[in-house]
Amino acid sequence: MFELLGRERVLAVANHPKLPLAVDAASAQAVRNFQGSWIRNRVLNDRGRQMISMMILDLHFNENAGRGFTAAQLRRDAVACDLCSPGRATAVLAAMRFGKLVEPVAGGDRRERPLAPTETLLSLHRERWETLFGAIRHIMPETAAAAVDVPDAVLFGPCTRAIMLRFRAGMRALHLAPEIAPVIERDAGFAILASLLTNSDGPVSIQALAAQFVVSRPHVSDILRQAESLGLATLSRARGGYLPGPALRSVVTRAYIVLFAAFIAAFEDGVQG
Repeated sequence: MFELLGRERVLAVANHPKLPLAVDAASAQAVRNFQGSWIRNRVLNDRGRQMISMMILDLHFNENAGRGFTAAQLRRDAVACDLCSPGRATAVLAAMRFGKLVEPVAGGDRRERPLAPTETLLSLHRERWETLFGAIRHIMPETAAAAVDVPDAVLFGPCTRAIMLRFRAGMRALHLAPEIAPVIERDAGFAILASLLTNSDGPVSIQALAAQFVVSRPHVSDILRQAESLGLATLSRARGGYLPGPALRSVVTRAYIVLFAAFIAAFEDGVQG
């Protein structure tokens, strides 16, 4: 992982005295992005779905020169990266079509049935890029300011390619925080953890989290029990609801170290390449 992202770059992020501010800013924005949004929490919230979205952008803009991509290409990429099964990739793609994140290419080959990302998916990716660099500004303000202004041709072209080249080579967002994986694989899993981390009003109820992220109360309850077993959440028996667990900040910080370093590397490669 250090070889793929650059040891100096990772250590510069990890050792920066304002890293906690960056983590809090990114977590708070993640909560704002996902609250009240069924499509984000069911299609784009976990790491596998996020990476499939990135694959789609890379296939469309870089591998196929803006001419779309096929379901077969997506399945090939997902399996080669050990991201998910062919069936899972197909199911996610179907959900993305339903959510109008991808659409058929007008006049495309009827045999291959190519698809292309919609403006909605492009906007979501740019929003995520700007969110992360909005947090990174606490540790690298000049880089963050330049990254937010990067043109679409660079963002969806070389910057996206830089992230995917590293991912295909083995970079994983949870390399330093594997214990969080079982929770964030669930719908709204990371958003729920981020809400616990950033909430300053005391314990958060299951009902409030379910309403906030448009998921069922049993689903939230199951996630929180799992998080509690991992030290990521703590049940407040005196007041009811959940608080951050003793391991939550450390785990989320380690995950963001990799994510921040990956996006910084992608920006630097994209603008220099």
